[in-house]
Amino acid sequence: MSKLHYRKCMILAISASLLLLIINNLLFSLQPYTPLRVSSNIRVLVSEFNLKTQTNGERGLEVQSNNSIPEPKFLKSELGKAGYDDGAKPSFLNLSLELKLSKSASKKISEARVQSTLRSANSVPHSKKGTSVIPAWSVTMKDFVNCWNVSTYLVGRFQPKFTEFTPKELAFMFPSLQEGGVFTPSSCTQDQKAAILIPYRDRWKHLHTLLPVLIPLLMRQNVAFRIFIIEQELPGEFNKGALFNAGYLEALKVEDFDCFIFHDVDMVPVNDRNPYRCDSQNPVHLAAYVDKFKYEPFYDGLFGGVVGFTKYQYEQVNGASNMYFGWGAEDDDLRDRVFKKNFTIVRRPEGFYNMIKHSHGKSQWTPSLERFKVYSKRYERQDVDGLNSIVYHQRDLNIFPLYTWIKIWINTTELLETVPSYLRAGSMADFKYLRLSTKTKRKT
Repeated sequence: MSKLHYRKCMILAISASLLLLIINNLLFSLQPYTPLRVSSNIRVLVSEFNLKTQTNGERGLEVQSNNSIPEPKFLKSELGKAGYDDGAKPSFLNLSLELKLSKSASKKISEARVQSTLRSANSVPHSKKGTSVIPAWSVTMKDFVNCWNVSTYLVGRFQPKFTEFTPKELAFMFPSLQEGGVFTPSSCTQDQKAAILIPYRDRWKHLHTLLPVLIPLLMRQNVAFRIFIIEQELPGEFNKGALFNAGYLEALKVEDFDCFIFHDVDMVPVNDRNPYRCDSQNPVHLAAYVDKFKYEPFYDGLFGGVVGFTKYQYEQVNGASNMYFGWGAEDDDLRDRVFKKNFTIVRRPEGFYNMIKHSHGKSQWTPSLERFKVYSKRYERQDVDGLNSIVYHQRDLNIFPLYTWIKIWINTTELLETVPSYLRAGSMADFKYLRLSTKTKRKT
């Protein structure tokens, strides 16, 4: 073989090898990404305060809790749908994952890396065997779970200690609470943001006895919330309905909330399985069973203490009446507004509360002698008295660690004149508020 012929053969061989290498690389780059197969049996491991630190400095996934608090009945089926082990207990403080990967990719994934990856777990298809096909590094705790489906460390009925704490003590107790009384769970996806509206006047002790019970309860339920204190300044008689309306409007100036919980300052929840959540169809009466009435409805149409409305529901009933100065009948008026607009009232069997004992002072809530005459005209004035007629003056708005505090002043004469005089009160008192209601349903 001549040298020339040999050189040609070598060039052809090298060219063929290079061509094959290029084709192979091209085909490899065009191959679909091979996903990791992640078992749907994703164990949620919890740590109340600290996650174990690995040698590389990342927070590890090996911390487990021996907490044996029973899982709420209304959550078990949803946990199964989300791909969790029914026995797992997710934590609202710290969450970590241990993903059971295929043998070819068996490894521990740090929480930091998991939490910074793709956000598509909610749309991942599930196979018949319960195994999800998820691209590598695509799993986050937040994407797996709607916050309503995972409430942690719930204990059911409990007996709180009525202990007053200072604001500084409460801020130290709840470091995860942001300025303005804001809490947003970082480990799940929200479908509701709740404004907790507390009408207030001269109830400092009651407020700071309620909050050390209410705040951790909301956190255990993974509620995204902001606490508003709506204070009515002196002079003038206390008007809870007007504070409801003013608080609603002021809260919407801060954020577009989905759920509005109107919460009396003296109503302390004693069952953390009573969800602080609005019903999509009807207003909710959360404080259905109070110790003052031996945990039985005082009368079937009782509607007050703690109630929840969506934005749509509250605007449909035109908010609360502004005509009740002093204490009494405003809650019954609000109930009848709900019924007149063809809503029903949802009561949940977990709605147990204890009432803080107090006396009615001149500057606080005094009974109105004319309330039943005002009540007699409730139906005629509903469409002209309420959210669409509220007149108030915002005096101050302060952002504190525990709450957003809004001070308003109400000119009594100015507010009364928003409604025609013949609709403000009737000549005869109406005591029908005690009648049995057929539009209240118990939700299990």
